[in-house]
Amino acid sequence: MAELPAFRFGGRVTDAELAFYEEYGFIVYRGMVASEDVAVLSEDAERYQRRVLAGSVARDHVDTVAPVTRDEDGTPKRYHRLNYFTQYCERSRDILRTEQFALLGRAFAGPSCWLLEDTMNGVVWQFKTGGTSSAYSAIRWHLDFPAGHPLSPVVTVGIYLDDSTRSNGCLAVIPKSHRYPIGVCGPEPVYLEVAAGDVICHHERIYHGSDPMRDPSGHRATMYLYFCAGAYPGHGLPFADTKRLKSVQRIFVGSGEQGMEPER
Repeated sequence: MAELPAFRFGGRVTDAELAFYEEYGFIVYRGMVASEDVAVLSEDAERYQRRVLAGSVARDHVDTVAPVTRDEDGTPKRYHRLNYFTQYCERSRDILRTEQFALLGRAFAGPSCWLLEDTMNGVVWQFKTGGTSSAYSAIRWHLDFPAGHPLSPVVTVGIYLDDSTRSNGCLAVIPKSHRYPIGVCGPEPVYLEVAAGDVICHHERIYHGSDPMRDPSGHRATMYLYFCAGAYPGHGLPFADTKRLKSVQRIFVGSGEQGMEPER
């Protein structure tokens, strides 16, 4: 299909932007996050990573969803998801709690929405890497939340901390799939190439995934905010029960595996 437009956030979500999101299930905002804020988020992620590797983060806050890249002796080398980010990174918390992101949540999830922050993994930083040892290089086609999830409705706000292109496995979506079921022969995906500082908001039930990272030395980091208008589940709950967690774990793909297969 023809390339779909991107937008510039002007301090509010316009009727045209809301209509686009409701029609296609996603929206791209160019240059929404200043370069200095991108740098703060990235620096905080590296500090937080070191704390997790050093064992100084609460055990129930250490990610169990994505696989971990390890050294040859099995020692963790890189966690590909950092959970409860705003609980550990004060500077980032000040950035991520700003009104511009809350406005996106209220527009796309509903006026009573709240930020998933102190429960079910909270704010999440996610990191794809290339190379033969990478435990997370691609992600299979999936939905963020199944129909009827207690958090619903949810909008995922993805803040890109690196350029995201076809070569490093940018986000791919099936436009309108939040409204219509995917058939046996699904439509062609749209690949959303963005720059560091861009933001992509997408519906909880849009079908999406990403191809493997082609550059063996490449990496791509994204910060995810989940604005939910469903019931608050309570403080400190785990991401999912054992059955659901195993299903989610299968969507993360390491190097040498095929990346764009559907979740089974």
